[in-house]
Amino acid sequence: MLGLSGAWPAAFFLGLTWLGLAFAFRRNARDALARDEISLSALELHYLRFNTAGARRDWRFSPLWVRLTIERHAEFGVERLDFSAREKRVEIGAFLGRREKTCGPGDLIVVMARARQGARFS
Repeated sequence: MLGLSGAWPAAFFLGLTWLGLAFAFRRNARDALARDEISLSALELHYLRFNTAGARRDWRFSPLWVRLTIERHAEFGVERLDFSAREKRVEIGAFLGRREKTCGPGDLIVVMARARQGARFS
């Protein structure tokens, strides 16, 4: 028993490690609830942002005037995506990683260009 009496700090730090892991998993599960939704028509671009608590904010833009602004870093890739129209500038996908921000804008630019052309009738 004398050999284990000096090992109590290991049990303390093991418990502290488990507590840290539990906190990290709980925070990750909560952060996974954040999301953005974009709906686009020929008349309106509607951008919805849901934060981790479920609170909702929305912005509406005219697809003719809104621009997708992409800030790139030479070494790291895309760092920020914004919808900008006149004085209004809204960051989109702030919770995404650089890889996801790099892959997504190309498709969004194509879809916005089609919306600007309006409805096509044949």
